[in-house]
This record gives sequence, C-alpha cells and structure tokens, in this order.
Amino acid sequence: NFLQKIRTNICYNYETTATSYLCVKRDLLSNLATKDICELSGPKPVFNSGSPIQISAVEQNPAGSDKLQVLFTLSHVGFPEDRFYKVDTECNDVETNQDRDLVWFEVVSELSGAKATCNGLRDALPDRSGGFVDLANGADSQVVCSFDVTDVESVYETPVNVKLKYRYYQFIEKPILIKDVSINDE
Repeated sequence: NFLQKIRTNICYNYETTATSYLCVKRDLLSNLATKDICELSGPKPVFNSGSPIQISAVEQNPAGSDKLQVLFTLSHVGFPEDRFYKVDTECNDVETNQDRDLVWFEVVSELSGAKATCNGLRDALPDRSGGFVDLANGADSQVVCSFDVTDVESVYETPVNVKLKYRYYQFIEKPILIKDVSINDE
C-alpha cells in the first residue's frame, strides 16, 4: 500500500445568473420616506446560482428624479488559487495575459422598457448594458449602472437579472491510497 497524489488542471467556460429586486418609481426624489411597497435606496438582497464568481452586493439609490442608480459588487468566492479569464480564451496565467481576471457582466433585465447603462466596462456593448469587468488578482470590483425611469407609471418592486460569463481554471490535487489486492498463490 502506498499514498499517491493525483493532479489535474481544468479550464472551462462558466456562466451564471444573479437576481436582485429593485424598487422602481417615476419621480425618485419625491416622498423618499415612503416605504409602502418598497424602499427606494439602500442595499438589496441578491441571489446567485452556485458559482465561484458572484454578485455579492447590490445597492440602489436615486440619481436624479428620473434615474435609478444601482451599484453591483462582483466577488471571487472560489478558492484563492483558482484563476479566471475572459470567456473562450486560454487559461494562461502569465502577467502579460490581457484576458486574465476578466468577467463578462451584463444586465439582461429592463425596467419599463429601459435597459441599464453601465460605467467602467471594458469592450462594452453599444448600449452599455454589458461589458467586461476586471477583478484584478481576484479582488472585488464594482459596476455602477443606471436606469431611466421616465416611463414608469407607478411604484413597484421588480427583479433584475445579471449574467456573468468567464473561463475558470482550477488546479486540483487529491491524495489517493493505492492498495495491493493481489492474491497470493502459495
């Protein structure tokens, strides 16, 4: 009997969705204290499917009478030694790899027909509802998005969905015990 270590490196595309609930209202600056249906500012609950990179926090605040601002925090919650890269690229951990630490972020929900407009995204979509976020060396990163709520007619709470896509690299090492199960012919 002896103990042997088995190692493997795996690199694969990963896609996940996170959902939060936003409070939507036409004139965001009037009656801020009204909490009849939902709260117009502050942290919001967020729900993720199990994945190593998640939306860890969502905060909503008015940004003028007709703009709703949402702050999304992205976090790497997997093992610290695991890495991630731009989706559909090689898992190459050299410092010069421009695709390292990049996560595709996209707000796929609309509020009363208005798409999100997000700031600070790399290679953003023309409407700025999505683009790449750099989680440099696995550190948290934040994305600020806004929704135009001019066409909103009432106060309501609504889900907002965010899609994350990336390529994930894991180094797995497991010890296994190898036993001699041969039969003696004596």
